[in-house]
Amino acid sequence: MSAPVVIDLGADRAPPDVDRRWPTPAWPGWPAVAGLLAALLVLVGGSAPPAPARLTEVRVPAGLGDFVQVVGDRLYVAAAGPLGIGDRTLAGYALPDGRALWRASIRVRGPIRQVVELSGVVLLDVENGPRGHTVVAVAAGTGRPVWQREAALSAISPNRAIAVLVSLAGGQPATGGDGGAGAGGGTVTEGVEIRTGRTVWSYRVPNGYWQCVDCEGDAARPGRSVVIRPDGGVEIRDLDTGRLTASAVLLAPGEVRAPLIAARLLLVGGRGGGELTAFSLVTLRPAWRLRLPGNGDWYLGPGCGEYLCLFGSDGGVGLVHPAEGRIRWLTTDWVGVQPVADWLVVSSRAGLNTPSRTAVLDPATGRELRDLGRWTLIGPAGGGRMALLRRDVSTGRAWFGISAPREATVRTLGSVLDVSGDCQSGAGWLLCRRLDASIGIWRYTA
Repeated sequence: MSAPVVIDLGADRAPPDVDRRWPTPAWPGWPAVAGLLAALLVLVGGSAPPAPARLTEVRVPAGLGDFVQVVGDRLYVAAAGPLGIGDRTLAGYALPDGRALWRASIRVRGPIRQVVELSGVVLLDVENGPRGHTVVAVAAGTGRPVWQREAALSAISPNRAIAVLVSLAGGQPATGGDGGAGAGGGTVTEGVEIRTGRTVWSYRVPNGYWQCVDCEGDAARPGRSVVIRPDGGVEIRDLDTGRLTASAVLLAPGEVRAPLIAARLLLVGGRGGGELTAFSLVTLRPAWRLRLPGNGDWYLGPGCGEYLCLFGSDGGVGLVHPAEGRIRWLTTDWVGVQPVADWLVVSSRAGLNTPSRTAVLDPATGRELRDLGRWTLIGPAGGGRMALLRRDVSTGRAWFGISAPREATVRTLGSVLDVSGDCQSGAGWLLCRRLDASIGIWRYTA
């Protein structure tokens, strides 16, 4: 890892058509006068103008095809490696300083698809092609192997101590955690203690049944799995204990409809997708039924905070109030949505000659509160703020900015070259892949 690079970016690097913090002077005597005025302000009890934003970058090595994932305050990079069985190097780095924590060589059969760190253990979900998945557990501080299972990692329990694994009955690794129960003897779902690999509960899903282990679509994550029986019966199980908590016949025999858990409700779409029915997650009693607009053109999805999202198959966003079971608003102007603090940040579809636009909406009404123009959302920046990115494709330069949803302006932090995308953010830091596939981590104070 190279030494930190300090990028000092003043007002003259503001993005095009964005107001600059300080106007560029038209006469050469300005720097000396500006310094004199700043000194006079300090002498008379005033304060100097704020210093320009300052970004400090650390680069983490990575190659094309490498697996990269941020988990809390950790960055994990796994080398792509050869196809089939082989050793892959997995490295852990601290965020936001990019400090290398450990590096280990792990023998796996395929690419790493998911990384989860909990209880001092890093869980790797490795795809084995037609053989299914393998879960490999290594110590978070050293990369030392802890345990391994031929199964797919499907969910983490609400108490954050149990990994929910799914395998084919008979000990074969499953190809995924959801969908059909597989041929032959069905599947086995197990709750495995993350620290030790010990199985603490398990249940079998017979062949012909349909299971959704991780159906949650909101931040509450109630931690339930859903099993649909061939007779139309629906079973709800708790992922902390594996215990059956509710069971009722809700569907017609042989009817399988993908459910979603959100806002403490089990939500099931109707035939043809034109209807949505909500059931209590505790009792499975009907809560409400809603006719959706169009003819199967809208579907339910996560990502709208305390509300339920509706997405149009050809674009569009709407919100359903979970307690009322009615559509609050619906629009075809936006195609993407993400909650930030108490607001929704949405984006439009880019046209042939029209760039994508970003805006802040009031979730309750859908009213546009603020136009962010060509700034795009990276993610939360701490303190209810959001991190933003803006590009100039003609120069290859990208600008970072931060703002709160209700603030009138975006504060430009600075600009960088050769950013390819895949950006993420946290409190006081930004992370993006670069054109050479390395990872840039920028720290800032604001």
